[in-house]
Order: sequence, then C-alpha cells, then structure tokens
Amino acid sequence: GSRSKELVNWVDLAPTVLSIAGVGAPDFFQGRAIAGPARKSAPEFTYNFRDRMDERIDLCRAVTDGRWRYIRNYRPELPTMQYVTYLWNMASMKDWDRLRSEGKLNRVQASFFQPKPVEELFDLQADPDNVTNLAGEKSHRATLERMRAANRTHLLRIRDTGLIPEALLREAVRRAGLPPHAIQYVEAHGTGTPLGDPIEVQA
Repeated sequence: GSRSKELVNWVDLAPTVLSIAGVGAPDFFQGRAIAGPARKSAPEFTYNFRDRMDERIDLCRAVTDGRWRYIRNYRPELPTMQYVTYLWNMASMKDWDRLRSEGKLNRVQASFFQPKPVEELFDLQADPDNVTNLAGEKSHRATLERMRAANRTHLLRIRDTGLIPEALLREAVRRAGLPPHAIQYVEAHGTGTPLGDPIEVQA
C-alpha cells in the first residue's frame, strides 16, 4: 500500500523480482533491486532510449533526475513521427496525418512531423508534458551541461552500441562466424561475444 518517489526503470524489474524471491541477480544486469533483501539505494539519474521502431530507425538517448529531462537526438534530421506501417493503420494516426497535410495542426502538434532539435531540456515540474524546450536558454545552461555529461557518461559506461549502424553490427557478427542471433548479445553488451572474444567493427 505504499508509494515510492524514487527513480525507477524497466531494467529494475528483473533484479527486483529476483531480490524478492531471494535469488541473486547476474552481474551483467544493469538495473537495481528496488525491494527485497538486495535492494539498492536510488540512483541520481535514470536513462531512456529510442532506437528501432519496426521498419524505422531513430537514435535518441535521454536522462532524467526526476526534475529535469534531457534528450540527445543523434539523428535530428529525422522527425519524431516517422511513417510506421503499423502506426499508420490506426484511425487516430490517420486523422493526425490528415490534419498535418491540411495545415490544421498547431505549432506543438506539427513539431512531431518536423526535424528534431539536437538537444532538448524540459522542466518536469513546470512542464510535465515536455512542450517547452529549455536547451537554448542561458538561465538553464548549468543544468543542460550537467544532464549532457550524465548522458555521455552513461553511454560510455554501458558501451552503448546504438551509434554503430546495424549493417556494421551484422557484418561484424557474420565475419566472426557467429549465428545471426548473436547480434542481440552484441547490441546488449557491446562488441564482445558470448564467448568473451572481441568483435572488431570497421567503418
């Protein structure tokens, strides 16, 4: 019956379930137990990402400390609302796209179909819907730089392979003589293989 205001993430679910069950979590888990005997203290930040969406690819990374949300768009030339066949089968999406083509959307609604800013910063208390991007405001420069640094540190710590094109990852797995499903391991754990041998990724 209690409620926690701690920062949590989906990657916390598995270690939490194992903790409650009294089972140790593997060392490679990125999440933390938020309950049970293995519970760990809340982190300063939690992280989000956006990559593949069915047949479309994007590359966004985000970090929040509960008050601020920072988003780094590594493919800013792509709109947030890329055409995805499944999504465009929904009546609401068809109406939204029709209103866009008729020029009937307001500035915020239309922005989903336009290129994204490279960086976004939102005040979650004053702007919970993330409408007003504060990344360019001088008064929020210190916050922007702190959140930017947190994002970069996290990407390096987990060896984020999202910046490596999928075609290069597939080729690296093929040249290493591994089965196709090994790319899932490479994407999750970096350029090492399940056997521990490094995979060389060449541009």
